[in-house]
Amino acid sequence: MSKDFSMVNERLKLLINTEDLRTIEAFRDDGTKYGILTAVGQWGKIPHSLKFRNAMNKFKRKRYFHYTEFDDPMEKFQSFLETNAINDKALRNLLAEVKSYRKKYSSENIKAEVNKKKEFIQNNHLELQNLVIEHKQQTNIQKKTKDEPDVQTLIIEQKIKEKNNGPIYEKTKEEPSPNNVIALQKSNK
Repeated sequence: MSKDFSMVNERLKLLINTEDLRTIEAFRDDGTKYGILTAVGQWGKIPHSLKFRNAMNKFKRKRYFHYTEFDDPMEKFQSFLETNAINDKALRNLLAEVKSYRKKYSSENIKAEVNKKKEFIQNNHLELQNLVIEHKQQTNIQKKTKDEPDVQTLIIEQKIKEKNNGPIYEKTKEEPSPNNVIALQKSNK
């Protein structure tokens, strides 16, 4: 975004998930999507909430703990809390929240949730496919009963016509068979 000069003096509306600040969705004033903004450095890689980021920045400003741009801030913050939570109830509660949050947003849990969602989508997709097939079959049956007879009915009708009127197709002239010759001779006499 810092390289997009078309956005100078322009306003953006931000859609923020306070439970995971790694990315923020940005929209222009007219409502079109500008894009997804990713936090810089480690902040863009590790899941963190607004509450924890504010707490980390507060303790960092007071110089209770330090992290570099290459360190995992949540890891450093958790280790700071673990060493200092023994004497402070508020820090113990914050440590419990950090552990719970990190467990919830661990890569294994995220992968498991993604797999559950994929499975759910696949199951719904199969159900929808079956419903579409069933609907097509029902509409085909309705069309057959309303508009046109089915193939079996047509074959039966054709056989009935052949029995009553002779064959539907025209025979080509053939050489007379012995039975035809006898019949012709009798008719000529």
